[in-house]
Amino acid sequence: MAVAATHLRQTLLRSSCLFRKSALKLAPVTLQPCKFFHSELLKNLRATSCPSLISQNSQAVRCYSHKPPLNLKFIHDRVLLVLKLYDKVDPEKLTLDSHFINDIGLDSLDHVEVIMAMEDEFGFEIPDGDAEKLLRPKDIIQYIADHEDIYE
Repeated sequence: MAVAATHLRQTLLRSSCLFRKSALKLAPVTLQPCKFFHSELLKNLRATSCPSLISQNSQAVRCYSHKPPLNLKFIHDRVLLVLKLYDKVDPEKLTLDSHFINDIGLDSLDHVEVIMAMEDEFGFEIPDGDAEKLLRPKDIIQYIADHEDIYE
């Protein structure tokens, strides 16, 4: 049984090598560097894989997963832009100290939609307990700045 398994393994290995060689003759294949490959991974791939599969002039690209740095002015502008684009907010009544319910005339459902829009804009979830306290644009700006550790 072990001899048969060894023979089968060798046959499969030979056939895969033949297939690889014939595939290279039919259509030369080159791997383009994936933007997620780091240089060490690409070096290891070149060392362990068939060198004819990987072009020698390919370069790795570094991608950083963190978002661009924020500052207080940028947060201020984005919050006001999101609020001005909300259809139930009058842009002329909107100031940093405008109360959403008393000054602008939003109801509690509109307030929830504003908070959800801020969550979508800045990419993090605002807990319900904190969202109830965010009743002015300046409160939202301060909350986001605190969450992102921005102090100026």
